[in-house]
Amino acid sequence: MSNQYTFDQTTNRWIAATNSGDTTLSVIAAKTSAYTLASGDEGDFIQANGTFTISIPTDATFDFPIGTQIHLLNIGTGVITIAAVTPGTTTVNGTPGLILRAQWSGATCIKRAANTWVVAGDLKA
Repeated sequence: MSNQYTFDQTTNRWIAATNSGDTTLSVIAAKTSAYTLASGDEGDFIQANGTFTISIPTDATFDFPIGTQIHLLNIGTGVITIAAVTPGTTTVNGTPGLILRAQWSGATCIKRAANTWVVAGDLKA
């Protein structure tokens, strides 16, 4: 079943209706320059506005639990790229590429295994 989302302006959170009840995402104020995912970003809804890279750290820097999801949204017209901080250590896969396609494109970064992530969403090469 696909989720239906509504924005609650009182709590500043997106609410997803699921089979198991409501789930909320913390909405993070727009990032406007290069940003590296960090502790506390788990399950968050990060908005990006500008042209820059959102980086995924190695497990040695911060070991997100396997299954962690971090949601991204490009709220501006700039190019948002998703990449590993250390490409030889951390693998980040997405098809057809790792760039949010356009303004209002979104994607979810999911940790699959140690130092291994997949990005699923509205992406381009």
